[in-house]
Amino acid sequence: MEKRTIGSFIATMRKSKGLTQQDLADKLFVSNKTVSKWECDESNPDLSMLPVIAEILGVSCDEILTGNRLLGASGDKTEQKTEKQIAHIAGTIVTKFKNRCLVAGLLTLFGLIVLFAVSYAFYKPIIGFALNLMFLATSVVLMVMQFNSTKDSFMDNDVLIGGEVITKAKGRLNQYLFVSICLNFASLVLSIPFILVKSAYYVNSVITIRTYVSYLPLLASIIALISFIAFVVLREKDTDKIKKVFEKVLKPYCLTMDAIYVVLVLVGGALLAWAQLQGTRLYMNVFGFIAVGTFLLSCLLILATPIVFVLREKRALHKKLNIVTGIRNVLLSVAVFSALSGIQAYGVYISNGGNQQFLHNTYTYMTIFLMYAILFALLSVAIWLPAKYFLVRNL
Repeated sequence: MEKRTIGSFIATMRKSKGLTQQDLADKLFVSNKTVSKWECDESNPDLSMLPVIAEILGVSCDEILTGNRLLGASGDKTEQKTEKQIAHIAGTIVTKFKNRCLVAGLLTLFGLIVLFAVSYAFYKPIIGFALNLMFLATSVVLMVMQFNSTKDSFMDNDVLIGGEVITKAKGRLNQYLFVSICLNFASLVLSIPFILVKSAYYVNSVITIRTYVSYLPLLASIIALISFIAFVVLREKDTDKIKKVFEKVLKPYCLTMDAIYVVLVLVGGALLAWAQLQGTRLYMNVFGFIAVGTFLLSCLLILATPIVFVLREKRALHKKLNIVTGIRNVLLSVAVFSALSGIQAYGVYISNGGNQQFLHNTYTYMTIFLMYAILFALLSVAIWLPAKYFLVRNL
């Protein structure tokens, strides 16, 4: 048998696998010119790369070195070297992703610093908020691009599929992604008071430090709920599968309750909006008392509906489903009513002729109600997601 060189053997086996030089280069994270030099015997691959080259081409290291196929050439040592090389490649990908996460995080923090500096040094919170959003958007775009690139690297490389090493690498990727998501959302949440809270007497006003600190517990609660939701989503491996099972098996049992809640929230929300616009005139006629009574009745039905559905179900799983669905819908109803109250606060300001003395209180009420609306909405999601995963697993 004619002895071939390392380069010619790599070229032969590459073609037998239907790979181009660029394909092999992408899998090895080298340039196609490097592969071309190997195959033209202008240079040889590094010894540390031989195990992964052998894995891709379906041969052993000894076969590459001798330039011929050998019987029983692959052994335990080759497999160990291959695993080390795979771990090295996976580690390189993860390190690159971590570095991009660090850059994105620094951009987010810098945007937050710019927000505070511009707001308190120049009394331009709107400009500061816009600059913060610009840095935040740049950070998110960088993260999305790097995440897609990393995902493609794992999917396109045959040696990076399955195995304990790859599982650990993907776990580290999810950890870095989780931190980045939480940091970006925290920056956004912490910047909201700068555009919602204003003074009634100054056009270029900014929220005072004391007022901002008073909002911190509420802001921290929102950030904590967002972090928990991100943790639940990233931790769950079979999200798509669970969603399909839930849609097919459990969701039909929620539709009736959800429809009832939609009607109750629409009625209650319309009455709440009308009542707030009426102000003190609400109790001057019989229609005002009827509206208040109807709104209170809708609130009572919102609380009573899940109890009725739980009592009429016989299966334990369906009872749990109705309890969780009821809690979610009650929290969402509170979120909707809070948001409407915040929006209507501005409507009350307009109905009073846009009097400046009402402006500060208007912005304050708007901020508080909208923040609580976000808090209750996130709380409903934080309860619903893990409960849904639990119920699907117990089918």
